[in-house]
Amino acid sequence: MRHALLSLILLAAPLPLAAQDLPEPDALLSGAADAAERLRDAAEDRLTLADSLGAEVIGPDGESIGTVEDFVALPGGNLVAAVIAREGGDRIALPWDIVQAGLAAGSEIEIPMTGSELDGAEALQDLSDALDL
Repeated sequence: MRHALLSLILLAAPLPLAAQDLPEPDALLSGAADAAERLRDAAEDRLTLADSLGAEVIGPDGESIGTVEDFVALPGGNLVAAVIAREGGDRIALPWDIVQAGLAAGSEIEIPMTGSELDGAEALQDLSDALDL
């Protein structure tokens, strides 16, 4: 029985392409060059979390709100929040999509709320509480 299953699996496996179906060497080299260029372009715009740790978070008034201290991810790697260290030792969580949008502006992270507006935002307090901050 075991040999019969193995034979069925081997029969169902795709066969290698015939030599006439393979791309020409020039096409392979051109594809490699295109892939390398796309990687170089992406590297210029890439975002690493390590680069964002310690970044200053700025409100629309130009005032500092704090610095990025940590990130929160769900199982599977989806980022959901950034933990911001505020003056005086307080910490607050900001939704990742807001932080990510603010990162596009440069090395500082610009968000659409001032520090005092963050302090009074119940939804942000709920997020921080859910993270035990």
